[in-house]
Amino acid sequence: MNSDRTIRLEEHIISALGLWYLEWQASQKDRLKKQYQSPKAFIDKHLVGTESECLLGNTATSLVLTSK
Repeated sequence: MNSDRTIRLEEHIISALGLWYLEWQASQKDRLKKQYQSPKAFIDKHLVGTESECLLGNTATSLVLTSK
């Protein structure tokens, strides 16, 4: 049984793994930033933003309430 637990890699492989990790970390940060945006940003983008169809116009919230 071999008790040597040392991993030997060439320098270019270690550099490639390091670069991959840094790029992966940046992409995860961007993904999480987009996924967990602030409530105000979500409302601006999805409910009142010009980027998508206004969802409030198709719901009961567009009804006018009058006093009796």
